[in-house]
Amino acid sequence: MFFFFDENSSRAKKNQPSEQIRADFGLEVADDQVLRTAKQQEKVLVHYLGEKNCSVETILGSKVFVYRKNGKKYILLHKAISYLGNPHSIFKKRIQMPGSWQEFCEKAKAANLDYDIRFIGIYHYQNNVIFADFIKYTYLQHGLHNSSAHIYTNDLYQAIRKAA
Repeated sequence: MFFFFDENSSRAKKNQPSEQIRADFGLEVADDQVLRTAKQQEKVLVHYLGEKNCSVETILGSKVFVYRKNGKKYILLHKAISYLGNPHSIFKKRIQMPGSWQEFCEKAKAANLDYDIRFIGIYHYQNNVIFADFIKYTYLQHGLHNSSAHIYTNDLYQAIRKAA
């Protein structure tokens, strides 16, 4: 199933149980099923957004995921959604936003780049995939230095319920 709501380093992390949304919309406490690599995340994006609409391109010296739809061009800077970790509540999740996103957005603004840049979180558990579109200006104004953007399990759950 795919739903849309309007981390992660390459180093392996110890998974800690947190709230997860099952394919039947039920909740359970279990380990995250994080799509850890950019390739895994891009494969999911292509699957749901359509191969003809998606590409990975080098723009302003950075390899980025590009989505084209109805004459609009988007750059989707993406990370996996995962549990924030102890001592935080089991319903609090996040994406980890690298400083390189800030640098890329600044270069794009200076170059007057004709793309809509989005910060996308990808939640994965069982057969559920949810894309969360984070409001980038909230984070850019404070500066990204490996910052976290938070989201709650209930936010993801409400996205599923509204889409169903």
